Amino acid sequence: MATYVPSGCGNVSAAAGPVAMPNIAVWEWQTDTGHWRPYEPAVCRLLEQESPTPSVGLVKADQRLGVYVVDKDSMEQLRTDTGTVRSVRRKEYPPDSAPGRGVVWQWWGDCAWSLYDMDTCYVLEAAYISGAPSVDLLHTLANLPYTIDFRTMTQTRQETGYTRKIQRVQMPVVYPLSGNYSYVGTGKMPSPTYVNGHVHCNTTLVPSTSVGGSNKRTHSASSAVPPPSVSGMKSRNGINYKLSTSTNGMAAVPPAAATSLPVNTGARPRARSTPALVSGGQPTTVVAHNRHAISHLTHAVTGMTGLLMSPALPVRLTHCTGPILSPPHVSKMECRPVQGVPPPKKLRRKSSKTKNSLSGPDVLKKYSVKMKEQPPDEDCPICCENLRGPSGYDATDNMAPSMVTKLQHCNHVFHGVCLLAMYNSGSKDGSLQCPTCKTIYGEKCGNQPPGTMDYHVIPYPLPGYVDCHTIRIIYTIPHGIQGPEHPTPGKKYTARGFPRLCYLPDTEKGRKVLQLLIKAWERRLIFTIGRSTTTGEDNTVTWNEIHHKTEFGSNVTGHGYPDPEYLDNVIAELAAHGVTE
Repeated sequence: MATYVPSGCGNVSAAAGPVAMPNIAVWEWQTDTGHWRPYEPAVCRLLEQESPTPSVGLVKADQRLGVYVVDKDSMEQLRTDTGTVRSVRRKEYPPDSAPGRGVVWQWWGDCAWSLYDMDTCYVLEAAYISGAPSVDLLHTLANLPYTIDFRTMTQTRQETGYTRKIQRVQMPVVYPLSGNYSYVGTGKMPSPTYVNGHVHCNTTLVPSTSVGGSNKRTHSASSAVPPPSVSGMKSRNGINYKLSTSTNGMAAVPPAAATSLPVNTGARPRARSTPALVSGGQPTTVVAHNRHAISHLTHAVTGMTGLLMSPALPVRLTHCTGPILSPPHVSKMECRPVQGVPPPKKLRRKSSKTKNSLSGPDVLKKYSVKMKEQPPDEDCPICCENLRGPSGYDATDNMAPSMVTKLQHCNHVFHGVCLLAMYNSGSKDGSLQCPTCKTIYGEKCGNQPPGTMDYHVIPYPLPGYVDCHTIRIIYTIPHGIQGPEHPTPGKKYTARGFPRLCYLPDTEKGRKVLQLLIKAWERRLIFTIGRSTTTGEDNTVTWNEIHHKTEFGSNVTGHGYPDPEYLDNVIAELAAHGVTE
C-alpha cells in the first residue's frame, strides 16, 4: 500500500512506520461583526505553500484579490488600498469532512448567498450525511442560535423565528492538504451524536493559561461526554456514517513544547496559536512559527510592544475575543412584557404617506413671520446671498425672491423662498427645523419605510448592568417600493440585516429610552432610505442617526456594553430629532 509523504519531509524510513494521511487545511478571515468566512480553496492552497517571506499576496491565487496581503506571522490580512487590517486563522479538518469533500453550506442574505464559517459547514455536513432531519446549532461546535431543517433546507433563528433559505454546494475543487506548519496536540474530535431527531456535537476549548508563574503557555482542551448515539440511521448519497460516542479529550501540551512569550524585550511573540482540528477530527492548537523577520504590518507596534512589556510597567496581556452579538437562547415563555410600557403595536404597512402633511407656504405662515423692518446686513444661511438682496432660489407665485422671514421662537432670519425650498426638499411632514440652531417647529417625522417593532424583557443581564435583566428590541422591515417621500420614488429599496436586534438595560432610564424609541418609531425616525455607509449600497434601509446597541455581551465593535454614557447620549440624539418626554 502506498504511503503518503508530505512535501518537504524527505524520505521516511521503514522503521518510522507509515505516515498518517494529512488533514485538510482551511484559512478564514474575520468580519467586522466577529464572524469567520473561509477563503476559496485556491487561496488556501496558496497560503499553505512555503513562501520566501511571511507576507503573501492573494493576487497569485485570484486576480480579484489584488489589494489583499496576508501575513502568516501576525495572522493578519491587509487591504493595501485602505489600510484595513483583519484577523485570519487556520484550521485543520479530517479528510472526509466538508472541506475534504469539497462541500460548503450557504445561507440566503436577502440578495445573495453567504458562506457559513467552516466549523458550521463541518457540523452541517456531518448532520446531513447522517440522515438527521434537523440540527440545533446552538448545541454544537458552531454555537449559533439557529435551527437547521434539512427537509425544507431552511435556517430559523431561535429568538425571533425568522427563517432564511440555506443550500449545500459541491465545489469543483476541494480544500488543500495541510502544508509546512508545526502542530502540537493529539486526540480526536467528539463525533456529532443523533439524539431525538437532532444532531449534537459537544466540545469545550480551555483557554491558554500560564504555568507555574513562568512565561510558558499550555494549550489544552477537553470534551464533554456526548449523549449515546443511535445506530442504524438512514444515510444520504449511499454513504453510511456511524456516529460514535467517543469521550477522548485532547491532552495538554507539555510545557517544553509550548510557545514562549517574551517578557522584557521589544520583540513580539514568535508564534501565534489558533484552535484547529487534527487527524480524527479533534480540535487542537496550531502554532505558526515565525521563520523570518518582522513583517511590515507590525513595524508600527513593535516599539509599543517593547514599552508595554517593560518590567517597570504592570501590564497583563489578555486574549482578544470576537463580539458576543446574541444572548443565550430564550424561549417565548421566558420573555415577559416591559414594566410600565404598553405592548408593542405594528406600524401599518400600507401607510406610506406622512401624517400632518401641509403645503410649504402654510408651514412657513404657521412658524415664521415676514420682516417689516430692513433685514440685517448678513448672508442668508441657506443660499449664502445677502439678506438685503434677492435669494439664490427662484421666486414663487406667492413669494418674492427678496422677501425675508423670521422664525418665531429662535428669531433666526432667512429668505422666504430659501425656507420654502428647504421644506420641499425634505419629508414635507408639516414640521420645520431651523438650519442654524436646529430648533424644531411642529412634530418632526421621517421617511422610514413600513415595518414592525417588537420588544420584551429577557432574563439575562448586560455587561455593566449585572443587577437587572435586558430589554430586547426587534426591528423588522421588508423590501419594498419607495414612496413619494423617498429619494427615488417608484424604485425598489432593499432592507438588509433584518430583523435587527438591539438591547437596553431593564432599568428606569432604560425603560425611558424605550418609550422614546417607540415614539421615534411611530414618527418614522429610526430608519431611512439612502446609501449604506458600511457597504456603499444605494436605495437601502439605513440607521437614521439614532444609535442602537446591537452587541449583547461585549463591546468589541463599539455597539455594545458596558457603555455608561450610552443612555444619556441616545436621549440627546432623540431630542435632536424632536423626540422628548
